[in-house]
Amino acid sequence: MSLFALCALRSNDTRCVLRVKEPRRRQLPCRPMKPAFTLPEVLVAILVFAVGILGLASTGAFIAIQAGEARAITEGAVLAGRVLDSLRSVPCASVSTGQLTQLPATVRWTASPANRTVAVDASLDLTSRRGSRQWLIRTLLPCER
Repeated sequence: MSLFALCALRSNDTRCVLRVKEPRRRQLPCRPMKPAFTLPEVLVAILVFAVGILGLASTGAFIAIQAGEARAITEGAVLAGRVLDSLRSVPCASVSTGQLTQLPATVRWTASPANRTVAVDASLDLTSRRGSRQWLIRTLLPCER
């Protein structure tokens, strides 16, 4: 600690007065605080962002799977419609049981003759990643006599 003396002359006193002064503590310049985030706040924000991104990615994958299954169901329904249309164009005596497969769909049908009609029971089977699904279709084909 360094001390220094000041000699002050007073107007009516000619003697030197020794004043001891302590050095000032060094003060850092006072800057205004900038708004900032703490480390836990940043980590929580990153965690929330990561969960959101993972949710978005899984939603995209789910939509792609659903769109693929919807396409397969549509193709199967079109196939069943074609089969039934082709059975309508055949004479009633020629309608018989059968099966048609175009992956991933299979259409099976049975024909039962009735009075002036043929009853057709068809089943549409679809296979997908989640297993197989089946739809039953029942229709009557008119016969001309």
